[in-house]
Amino acid sequence: MGAYTQRAIADAINDAKAGGGPYAASIIPAAVSAAMTSASLGGLLQRLFGYAYDSREQVYFYQPTDYPLASSASLGGTASTQIIITQDADFIASKITYVVGADGTEARDQRLQLIFSNNDRQWSSQQGGLHALAIGGTGQLPYILAKPWLISRNSRVNITLTSLSANARNCYVDLHGWKALDVSSLDLTTRRA
Repeated sequence: MGAYTQRAIADAINDAKAGGGPYAASIIPAAVSAAMTSASLGGLLQRLFGYAYDSREQVYFYQPTDYPLASSASLGGTASTQIIITQDADFIASKITYVVGADGTEARDQRLQLIFSNNDRQWSSQQGGLHALAIGGTGQLPYILAKPWLISRNSRVNITLTSLSANARNCYVDLHGWKALDVSSLDLTTRRA
């Protein structure tokens, strides 16, 4: 950690103690008081910023087995693939990206359907899936799930694209999230699939 960061943390704590200053408004008082009792710099940072690295979890991205997936060139035609969740860990999906074309400039004229293989549960109430604009974010602005979904290890997410035009397009679907390498690290509020 650089001297500037250490000085900023020290200034924030001093300002919070004094009850004013430019840093005091951006620091939660309870976090600062907890940080002041910390014996280590790591504990101080954890209490100030609320983050601790957990080796039982690993950031991960899943892609379908067919990548990119070419949508059908006929109106109403379908193309299917699957995302295989590996056996080593459960996966907690938090975001979806759906890019059409290599540069993302092609029209999103498909419906996207996601179904879990272990229970045939869909991600939407609409048979045949949702319009790609409704469920697929971009690399710059991913679609963030309202609640992270736990997808069981050694399972699959079946993906079906239905063309809404007569144009074949290359589609890139990605699930963003993290692998839960140890079940004890799971947040109990995560929805299970």
